[in-house]
Amino acid sequence: MSNSDEKPAWDPDGVVPEHERERLELHIEDAYGRPRTDFRAIAYTEVMWSGWECDHAVVLIEIDGKREVQMIGGVFYPGDKGAATMLRERLQAYREAIVDTERFLAALEDGEHRDA
Repeated sequence: MSNSDEKPAWDPDGVVPEHERERLELHIEDAYGRPRTDFRAIAYTEVMWSGWECDHAVVLIEIDGKREVQMIGGVFYPGDKGAATMLRERLQAYREAIVDTERFLAALEDGEHRDA
């Protein structure tokens, strides 16, 4: 990229933070085997994953007439179902963790009320 203050043509709305733009371009090049700028960034978010919070990010792009989720700096293993599936699974894991934490705190609060 030439000037970091300029928004690239693939991100006209500036959804990808400046510090992630080069990493995304490198990721796209790696994913497609060559540099590409014929895509459009639609959305961006940081990944919440135990031990990975904010270390990785995902970008929803439109490329070759379809929408794809691309993980910037992602770690995938053989048999992975893709970034979108991973995000859905993480959401469910966090929902379950919230319920478990609320149940745990309720038991604490119940004990505090009995002790009072």
